[in-house]
Amino acid sequence: TEACSDEAKADIAAVTAMSDEELQNKIVLTNTALKEVEQKFNSQVDELQKQYTQIMADQETSMKTVKTDAKHKYLKMAMKQRGIKEDDEEDDDFDDDDDDDDDDDDDDDDDDDDNNGGEL
Repeated sequence: TEACSDEAKADIAAVTAMSDEELQNKIVLTNTALKEVEQKFNSQVDELQKQYTQIMADQETSMKTVKTDAKHKYLKMAMKQRGIKEDDEEDDDFDDDDDDDDDDDDDDDDDDDDNNGGEL
């Protein structure tokens, strides 16, 4: 307790001065409050998960609807048969495997194929 602040020393003195019954009651109240906080947190996380699941389902439904209404599959087929490349289509050489080395052949996290500098 020598390294403690005066405030911490006062708190320690107050707690150690409590009777056994007071200590037990205080710890029960504290544990109950901690459980309530944890339950509230878990409940909020569950609600967020439900919202996320619904948002994902809505997005998937909307994507299917747009594609169906626009006959997207047939549009893409016709374009491929005619050799027409989509405006928003990425270059086929683009590396999109989410490993942060997007089509550079060196080991650093930039997109330069410089093989000098960067991470080893």
